[in-house]
Amino acid sequence: MKLSDLIEEELLLALPLVPKHQDISLCNQDMVAWLAANEVPDEGQEASTERANNPFAILKSVD
Repeated sequence: MKLSDLIEEELLLALPLVPKHQDISLCNQDMVAWLAANEVPDEGQEASTERANNPFAILKSVD
């Protein structure tokens, strides 16, 4: 593999998947409101929710 090919791949992988603004005030305010209403929880919140709703928790009581 040539060095130029490797550099090209690394540069492409470093690009964001979706273009985004540095300042949220530049975004369409309707879109900002929609994103806020449909926000996906981060991994920390998701993990605690999974622990609370673990369908296998009942198996702990089985001997």
